[in-house]
Amino acid sequence: MENQTEIIRAEIPEVAAITRDECWLEGERRGHPVDPADVRVQQRVAELILNGVGLELRNHCVSSGGSQTRSDGEINLDFAAG
Repeated sequence: MENQTEIIRAEIPEVAAITRDECWLEGERRGHPVDPADVRVQQRVAELILNGVGLELRNHCVSSGGSQTRSDGEINLDFAAG
């Protein structure tokens, strides 16, 4: 099994992508940019991770040996849709 630190490091860009998406979505709701430290954004990211995406994220990072970044710099989260 991989070192836990390596797995967590592989998850960081994935969680950052989720946070960026939630900031954008909350900004659309409010009509202005929202900071990643916003309580609602942090709650939503935690909900997503705790409600299943976190397990999929961990399994994906363990099986692939790290995150999968597309050529445009965005993180591939297709595994979370299944």
